[in-house]
Amino acid sequence: QSLAINSEAGLVLFLKEIFITFHVFISIMAVRDILQQGVIGSPGILGIYLSTTDGLIKEYVSMEQVDPDKVSAVSAPLAIVSENASKLFFKGNFDYSIVYSSPGLIVVAKIDENNILTIVSKEQQVGLILTLLDDMIKKLRVEIINR
Repeated sequence: QSLAINSEAGLVLFLKEIFITFHVFISIMAVRDILQQGVIGSPGILGIYLSTTDGLIKEYVSMEQVDPDKVSAVSAPLAIVSENASKLFFKGNFDYSIVYSSPGLIVVAKIDENNILTIVSKEQQVGLILTLLDDMIKKLRVEIINR
């Protein structure tokens, strides 16, 4: 298959498409790197998942064989319920929710109107997890805005 570009305008459009594709690829890799740094840099983290508020997985890094679609499907309604409760009781915005159980914890946080971040950990060090969460949200917001 050959590529023929018949005009300067065609060349400009072609180069623009290549640039956009490359930029999206770099952005996806940057998001994956942020998630990997969180998993590697924090003992006990089983997985970190970026998904839409509709429950669709966008990117994840997991140390365990956990179905990312299931994590996303559970995290989205948890974020919605938490946001509704925050508005109802505190007239404020939802930041994050913690599901605490004897073997570990799950933290679901809102990144923006369309994205949530879920951290699954076998460690119960809430302060460490929330510090990691805050750092990751700041970095992810920059990457998502730049997309």
